[in-house]
Amino acid sequence: MPDYKRGEIYYVAPNYSETGSEIWSGRPAVIVSNDELNRCRNCVEVVYLTTRPKQDSPSHVILHATGKQSTALCEQISTVDKVRMTYSGNAPCACTKKELSEIDAALLYSLSLDAPAPVTTLDLDKTRLLAERDIYKRMYESLLDRISGTGA
Repeated sequence: MPDYKRGEIYYVAPNYSETGSEIWSGRPAVIVSNDELNRCRNCVEVVYLTTRPKQDSPSHVILHATGKQSTALCEQISTVDKVRMTYSGNAPCACTKKELSEIDAALLYSLSLDAPAPVTTLDLDKTRLLAERDIYKRMYESLLDRISGTGA
């Protein structure tokens, strides 16, 4: 079984269980689940692709990774068993970093999630400085207590 990676595009064989407005399988899909889960689970989360024109939406992302213009429908996340996934050629197609970043933004929009604030070096430096400040403050207070005779 292949090593499934986030951002790779596979063909998902149909299972004919979709109903109503659910998008039908039997089409290409982008893996959106994280690589750690992809390694240890028998299923992956995907968003399906369509080549049909779609109305502009913050949950739609235009991709060119398959060789034809496709739209990733990020408002319909599906869980698919790996057994149903295939690709042609030596390796699956994959989204570019820019396309995957746009998919991330569309998923955040679709699920009403806020993007996590990136941790910066400045944040880490501030945390380290605050910890050092607290240590020195306790040491200084302890020293003052001993000098003044109020400490233990």
